[in-house]
Amino acid sequence: MGMIRGCANNMWKLLKCIIKCCIEMPFRKNLKWPELVINNLLIVGNGPSAAGFSLNKIVKRNNFDVCVVNYFPLKDKRFLEIKPKYVALVDPAFYMERGAGISEKNQELFNILENVDWDIYIISRLGQNIPVKNKWIHHIYLTNNVYEGNYFRKFFYKRNMACFAPQNVVLSGLFYAITKRVKNIYLIGVEMDFFKKIAVTDQNDIVFETIHHYGKEHYIYTKDQIRVSEYFWSIYNTFRQFEIASEYAKEMKLNVINLTEDSMLDMFDKKYDLFMESGIYKANNVEI
Repeated sequence: MGMIRGCANNMWKLLKCIIKCCIEMPFRKNLKWPELVINNLLIVGNGPSAAGFSLNKIVKRNNFDVCVVNYFPLKDKRFLEIKPKYVALVDPAFYMERGAGISEKNQELFNILENVDWDIYIISRLGQNIPVKNKWIHHIYLTNNVYEGNYFRKFFYKRNMACFAPQNVVLSGLFYAITKRVKNIYLIGVEMDFFKKIAVTDQNDIVFETIHHYGKEHYIYTKDQIRVSEYFWSIYNTFRQFEIASEYAKEMKLNVINLTEDSMLDMFDKKYDLFMESGIYKANNVEI
């Protein structure tokens, strides 16, 4: 009975995937990616380990392309030094028009991107366009068709006709890198242990702290906004997407290597001392 139910569920997911593919068909030309030669790619997440990682030296010595995420251009002075090839921005908050309630922080981010003077590619979802005019900025769009079924998943993913859900912005960079068949993909700043900082107040509001490599932020959500069960479900779903990403990379015969020592992402090989011999990175984030 369980096998029949699982088969039916996967068939239903496949049917929905096909329908969504048909809906996106008129926009297929926007889902075609630039023909870029990609070296080994380093994806830099928001986690604190990215602060002690000698980006400048490691990127230069190993000839990596770099993908940064969210507020890295605004918060990290190394942005102008390493000149990353990609910036992953998938949060809908980045795509509000200026003057329509956009945050001061987003405006500062866009000001920086307006002054970029090298080719840089914004990885986002189909239909997302930052309000920035700069000839050096190009766009790479991921499909909005999220598909987690078991049938023909690789077929749809390879053609950017479907993808795993970018619950975390690093996942958007991962999907692009795997689909582009980047042989070695490295991750730093992906501790993914934010759930350790959750607390519930006397009023049953959720309070949690996130620690980025550029600082800390506190969030408070009332029980009318989100409940603890919903929050932990979102955490489960995020880890599940990383598992799907790992399965996809293995199917494509690619290596995803996690350089983050205290990372909770157990689905990727962890080699936090990989660059120790080069004399520029150590497990405890101290240069040697």
